[in-house]
Amino acid sequence: MTVAVTSVLRRCIYCKAEGVPMTGEGPRKRCSNERDCAARVNAGDPNLKPAPAPTNGRPPLASVSPTLRNPNDMTTAEALIELMQRRAGIQDLDGPVELGERLRLAIESLLMRAVAFGKPNCGKTNCSAVWIENCFANNVPVVAIDILGRLWGTRAAGEKVGVPVPIVGGDHGDLQLQPTAGVELAQTFARGQSMILDCSLLTREAQQWFAAEFFGELMRVLRTPAVVVVEEAETVVPAFSRSKSQFASQGAVSLWARQCRNYGSGWLFSTQRPQLLHPDVIDASSVFLAMQTTGDNASKAILKEATTRVGKTIAAAILNELGQLAQGETWLMPDPGWLGGQHSAPIKFKIRKRYTYDSTAVPVIGKPMPAWPQLVEPDLSGFDYRAHDSEKPEPQPKKGRK
Repeated sequence: MTVAVTSVLRRCIYCKAEGVPMTGEGPRKRCSNERDCAARVNAGDPNLKPAPAPTNGRPPLASVSPTLRNPNDMTTAEALIELMQRRAGIQDLDGPVELGERLRLAIESLLMRAVAFGKPNCGKTNCSAVWIENCFANNVPVVAIDILGRLWGTRAAGEKVGVPVPIVGGDHGDLQLQPTAGVELAQTFARGQSMILDCSLLTREAQQWFAAEFFGELMRVLRTPAVVVVEEAETVVPAFSRSKSQFASQGAVSLWARQCRNYGSGWLFSTQRPQLLHPDVIDASSVFLAMQTTGDNASKAILKEATTRVGKTIAAAILNELGQLAQGETWLMPDPGWLGGQHSAPIKFKIRKRYTYDSTAVPVIGKPMPAWPQLVEPDLSGFDYRAHDSEKPEPQPKKGRK
């Protein structure tokens, strides 16, 4: 019995080698020579196919380093990611959902529950626009809760023609967004009507009351596959609530995020600070999309959550890269079986540029803002809400919402 326990404690947790120099204590022992450990990991599963050559005109997806395909020049983390990707058949992924310059996924991927996080100007809004474009291309209903009013460009032409998604609210709205219309708009979306809900002209408190009503009703009426995109998600589902409006919004949004998978719906919540997003949303997510991120608080939150998905060694290696990622570069870290398969693996890729107009330009001193482009005509046929435009009297605040 003693010999068996000693043998386990002297076995590397990554390559399973015994009788070689180790570091670490107890069951966390690992090889002290990381290159040799990586080589053993890489050769440890002879039944797997080697990494395939580029297919469909796309080069292989990258991992931690550009030297990934050289088995003699890997860290343990690189070798583990390579092994995971081979088991998951990452190079065989293909489908109509074009997320990256080299990454196409099956249509089921639109229904993943994804948290995208990163610093300002790292590409989160572009990611949301790409999500909307893919939903329209594949006839999947989508609604975007646009806190800052930066998604209106999906209605204008960029490299390709804009998508005819109605915009409710904001400077570019086809209809005015009434703060008390959350229930009505949720019912409209549940009937299959896509839309962008531009909340940028509402106060922060009004945004939260609107989200509470919208997601509360969505929980009751949405029973078909659909996608919800939320920009600046910590506004409507914060980790801590300090007001009645925050508490109401936090409860409604987090409940929907946890339970919507029972009806085939998915979501993309983006945030600059994952540590300020409600833990229930983090726990309910099936995929992390980690973009350029710095800061000790954000790093701690990311490492804690990523470790449960990909392991401590890989999570630490990915975290070390996040501060140096270029705009749009992303680490996709999925739960096991995120696309219905048995295996999963982290993937590093670059989110493609949106095909529609980039409406994220910010004012620059001494330079005029670009002129607003022509928006394509929307399809408002599914809107009963059209009667509630700017001619409707200002709504009176409900009791308790001061």
